[in-house]
Amino acid sequence: MLSRRKIVLSTCGSSGDLNPFIAIALELRARGYFPVIATQSEFGPRVEAEGLAFHPMRPGARDISGAISFFTLHQAPELYAGVNRTPSNFPVQYLGANAPQAWAAGSCF
Repeated sequence: MLSRRKIVLSTCGSSGDLNPFIAIALELRARGYFPVIATQSEFGPRVEAEGLAFHPMRPGARDISGAISFFTLHQAPELYAGVNRTPSNFPVQYLGANAPQAWAAGSCF
């Protein structure tokens, strides 16, 4: 008897980032594979509701939400915005146009 091959799909971000991975996992399962989705713990119930295996990744949104309160306007610092850093302006605060992208990129760190 052949065992089903396990494939781990990893994503982090929002549910909009997760949904395509769920679709891929469902197709993989239909083709005889054993997909596992590794993502933030907040999405465990969503993944398991589709009958898919789930593995939690950290940090999730709940893990870092307390730290955000220390930043101006309760926004996490910008990751890569092309803003020059100096000892007096670290951490660099979000620039309005790229705040959502920075959150999606930073959520897996």
